[in-house]
Amino acid sequence: MAPTLALPILHQWGTVFLNSAQKQKKEYFTGLFPEGASPKEFWDSIRKLNGKNVRTEIPQLVDENGRKGQTDNSKANLLVSQFAKVANHVPSPLSLFADDDDRAPPCPPGKVLEFIQKTPACKAAGPDEMPMRLLRECKDELCVSIARLADRCLAEGKFPEMWKEAVVAPIPKEGDSPNPADYRPISLLPLVSKIAERWVYELLYPMIDGRLSENQFGFRKGRSTTDALALLQHAVTEGFDLCSKARCYVKSSSCPLDF
Repeated sequence: MAPTLALPILHQWGTVFLNSAQKQKKEYFTGLFPEGASPKEFWDSIRKLNGKNVRTEIPQLVDENGRKGQTDNSKANLLVSQFAKVANHVPSPLSLFADDDDRAPPCPPGKVLEFIQKTPACKAAGPDEMPMRLLRECKDELCVSIARLADRCLAEGKFPEMWKEAVVAPIPKEGDSPNPADYRPISLLPLVSKIAERWVYELLYPMIDGRLSENQFGFRKGRSTTDALALLQHAVTEGFDLCSKARCYVKSSSCPLDF
């Protein structure tokens, strides 16, 4: 067959193949996401396709005393016992403001709007089951009320009891382990309480940051572990330089730092 005649035929078959592939793809995704599927079902399917964040069932657990957890309830009881051993200290209440005249400034509703805007829409809800999407949709109506709640918490020195409750999700540290000690707890707090805590953070951080050591890098704005490694490298090289000038001989091995 002449090349000039083969090209139109190949183009025609290519078009047929693409149309067939698109049809199969459409049918495949229609089966994955049936009409009326909830957002949770949609994103669970997306995660399965990507192979990311696929939640696996917690395997049978056995604690240090030999107690076994086979059902969901027994597994939960073993994990609660393990987490309680780690977090068994309840700090005493602290007074944020020494004098009655030294009061926190009121929380502007605009700040609440800013906090809501910066919080990812996929942020997991707490035990109140209020999703971030709802707060975003109703932010203009709720921002004043949330700001007043934050102000009242600071004025009375109290935090609502229901804001202290959390959904605790056990996350395996490495693989699927039967040992409850190999799981770390992640607490999902009510989103409204996290907004109020963010306002307290905005007030306290400027007062505390200036009193921290210059060698502290964790949980500080504009600092990271990279800065800590750079400081360590500087101290080590400076020490070698001083030894060299003083004609000291130090036996050392190469230690590369990966930034």
